[in-house]
Amino acid sequence: MLLLLTSCILLEDEINDITDEIEGLTNPLVVQSAFLGVAEPDAGDDIDLSGTEFEKGSGITVFLADAASIDEMDEAPVSGAGVKLRIGDTPIYDLIEAEDDGRYTLTGEDGLEYEATADAVLTMGISGSQSSMSTVLPPPPDLDFEPQGSTGEALAINLAGTEYDQVLAVVIDGEGEVTWSNQPEDIRAWYEFANEEDGGQSFEIPGEAFKRDGAYLVGVAGLVRADDASFENMNTALSSLLAGQILFQPYVTVTVP
Repeated sequence: MLLLLTSCILLEDEINDITDEIEGLTNPLVVQSAFLGVAEPDAGDDIDLSGTEFEKGSGITVFLADAASIDEMDEAPVSGAGVKLRIGDTPIYDLIEAEDDGRYTLTGEDGLEYEATADAVLTMGISGSQSSMSTVLPPPPDLDFEPQGSTGEALAINLAGTEYDQVLAVVIDGEGEVTWSNQPEDIRAWYEFANEEDGGQSFEIPGEAFKRDGAYLVGVAGLVRADDASFENMNTALSSLLAGQILFQPYVTVTVP
């Protein structure tokens, strides 16, 4: 009887796990979110982010959609949601609905601060229903590249041996203009970015980012993707939460004769 009872309990647990997995795959709520902090520069580095989007410091963007497939993501944005973020033991942040495309945002101008190694919990209240996802905020990458390179040549970023899932990079020239970035802009692009395979080990910034001789700022963030097990009441296959802290370093290019 004891053996039979144990078998029944195990079978019930397996059935519950299967049921939860099916519900996660069929839930119509899609959440694509990214929380990006800006790390303090290394001592001695001349870093000026004035006039760029990064002068605001930390920023989080959350896209909500009612979609059953990838193709429907940008066709059915969810508006009017109550989106909140809690970091560690700090007060809860209320995100602001920024666009008509299901986008909710908050930046350092609103008081948002990124705290490496802290727990971050994102919750979405929609028509009386509550959804959530969480992760541990990772520290910035340890960058190691030469401060000078050749104009028009690619710059290799090596993060081998780290536990990052994806790499986000941006290049800013001496005028404060972004010359290249792989940062996604919409919900579909964020989904594709989050699901790139082997994206967190090595990375190459193309030569087109350094078209002219001069000084640049190269920013790199190693991003971690939240475990699907932390997702509650949303589509686990189409949703993701990425988080990371971007570190800027100076880089100078010259034309090689």
